[in-house]
Amino acid sequence: KGGTLFMDFHVANPVCSPSRAGFMTGRCPARFRIHTALNGNPAANAAVNQADFLPPNATTLTAVMQKNGWKTGHFGKWHLGSTPNAPVPTQYGIDESCTFNSRDPCAADGHTANSSTNIVDLSIDFITRNADSPFYLNVWLHVSHNLLNPSAEQKAACAAMTAACACSGLSDNQTTCAHEIFWAAQYDADAQIGRLLTTLGDLDLNEQTLIMFSTDNGPEDESVYISAVGSTGPFRGRKRSLYEGGIRVPFIVSWGGLGPAPRVAPDTVDNTVLGGVDWFPTVLAIAKISVPASLVLDGIDMSAAIVRLSPASNGTTIRPPTPRSKPLTWEWRFAVAGHCENSAPKLAIRDGRYKLLRDVDDGGRLELYDLSFWNASNATTPDYHENFNLAMLPGSPYQAVIDRMSSAVLAWHATLPPGPYTPSPGCGTFPFRGIAATTPTDSGWRAPMATSSTEVWEDSAPTGG
Repeated sequence: KGGTLFMDFHVANPVCSPSRAGFMTGRCPARFRIHTALNGNPAANAAVNQADFLPPNATTLTAVMQKNGWKTGHFGKWHLGSTPNAPVPTQYGIDESCTFNSRDPCAADGHTANSSTNIVDLSIDFITRNADSPFYLNVWLHVSHNLLNPSAEQKAACAAMTAACACSGLSDNQTTCAHEIFWAAQYDADAQIGRLLTTLGDLDLNEQTLIMFSTDNGPEDESVYISAVGSTGPFRGRKRSLYEGGIRVPFIVSWGGLGPAPRVAPDTVDNTVLGGVDWFPTVLAIAKISVPASLVLDGIDMSAAIVRLSPASNGTTIRPPTPRSKPLTWEWRFAVAGHCENSAPKLAIRDGRYKLLRDVDDGGRLELYDLSFWNASNATTPDYHENFNLAMLPGSPYQAVIDRMSSAVLAWHATLPPGPYTPSPGCGTFPFRGIAATTPTDSGWRAPMATSSTEVWEDSAPTGG
């Protein structure tokens, strides 16, 4: 109720380390040779042709903020380098840090039942001491990564929620339902974030503080660990997949909440296409700090979509998207866990309403989906599950869209460091492959629109309700 929920937000990569590098730098993580989760063992990183850590000379958001007089902090997960020769977080423009998955001298609690509490305690202390000066703070919780170890008290706190969990059929050595473990840890993390927000209110900082809540990738697959029961809702794919379930994540922004003078619209749902790489230039724009002149970013300033009020309404406002001037692009080089339905092609690009996925080489998989929620008639349903591959339509009515987007993602890919790619065969016989024998006649199909990255979207939607 106190902020705007952005429904079309995408992280820079479907795995933790590269996704976090995208937030920190505004650049595609592959530019730093960060392709998957960074390992503390250099040999393991070398085996997948990736770096051991984010280079300390990379221009980070924290470094730019610090240089411009802001106090900077980072508490919780790091995962941007933990090999014996890795830099510590304070080498990236961070004044105070206490982290795990790092070489930080201050080792944060990463995996106990009290992890979220301890990370928020550190954050509250930092905010309290810096309440009279501008500050930028990363609070990176462990939950809901493996391993989850909620206490008996934490499980009891959400007993009403887990009572509906179907826990029949437990194995001999399994005493707790996986959903009970996952929900208890998540419920506690939510409670700790609530404590952090209460502190901002107690310090009269609500109307001065921009808050962003998100995550690093889609939920893990149950084939990797048993407590990985997070839901992707209607979206296909999970962690490691370039389908929406791997890269589209919640993004909630608040500034002023339900106070008298909010800067970000409360009780609003927005359909703007946003990316994790946009965070760097967007925060700098809001803080009235210039992006360093020599820095070339993959993200763009989308502050116009975020710092924006909605018309008065008696209910939740559903808001049309703000146009963006540059598409979002992704790559994933490795295998995908779980059902073969999750295994996407290796490259993806989102431009306006369309998303194209393709393999690196010509002759491989090629898929085009229409993900638009917002359209002039509101008479069609977006293909959230990426079922209906428009590239398979006979006569190629979308060929111009395919050619334009395919050329764009290949040109972008050519700027990245080379490296091996694991084949991604997908599911040739699975019904969600979306192969169409004829042009569909149902109301869910529409002819291709003349869209580009500067597309002007219909802005005449009803509000309220």
